[in-house]
Amino acid sequence: MKKAYRVARTGLARFLFTALRPRQAIVIIMDAHALNLEFSSRSSKISLSKIKSAEINTGWFWSRIRLRYDRKEAVVSGLSPKDAQTFVKALEDARVDWWLRTLASQIEILNSVCDRLAQLEDPPEYLRLSIFNALRHDAQSIAGQFTVHWPSSLSDTLEIQRLRTVLDFLQDPEHFRSKTNTTFIGNELERSQELFDRIEKRPLTEEQRKAVVVDDDRNLVIAAAGSGKTSVIAAKAGWLL
Repeated sequence: MKKAYRVARTGLARFLFTALRPRQAIVIIMDAHALNLEFSSRSSKISLSKIKSAEINTGWFWSRIRLRYDRKEAVVSGLSPKDAQTFVKALEDARVDWWLRTLASQIEILNSVCDRLAQLEDPPEYLRLSIFNALRHDAQSIAGQFTVHWPSSLSDTLEIQRLRTVLDFLQDPEHFRSKTNTTFIGNELERSQELFDRIEKRPLTEEQRKAVVVDDDRNLVIAAAGSGKTSVIAAKAGWLL
């Protein structure tokens, strides 16, 4: 959208609805980024990214537009039915354009986050805290650019599907990390079974094996004397090599 789009009460509605609906908007001005609602004594700006829906209610002579956004709503009434229909269509086109432009500007990091999340379905290594924090930071950076109120016409696009993946991850990232590492530990215990069976005179216990394959940035093993800490250290070195 190159130019601002404006819709307002006209004719008798300008006077009638000012008296009957003093709290409702009189004029809506839309540009490529936001809606500006003008009231009798104030104005309000709403980012296109926050618009959830725009509904038209038509009476005998005039129509009204009800905007829902950020758990709020705003109404402008006293519009001609034609103006209301034209504006709502233009608003939807502007929303689609905003989402496509913004998604395109963030596609590199969006793809990076989703590719990393997909790789962790079958994790090649333990998800260390430093790597996890970097992933969460990038995911939060992406999510901060958007709301969940994308235009329905974009719901099946690859970009929105990837955005959904990021938002799902951010619902409970700690659970995701725990699940990822549980999967890695299970796979690695099976893959390294022969090493753990033969690294010492006696096969390592289940607890010793887990102490070896848990490979976070910092690892602390607490055990009593004679419980096999040295065996764990030897196995850890062999496993890392």
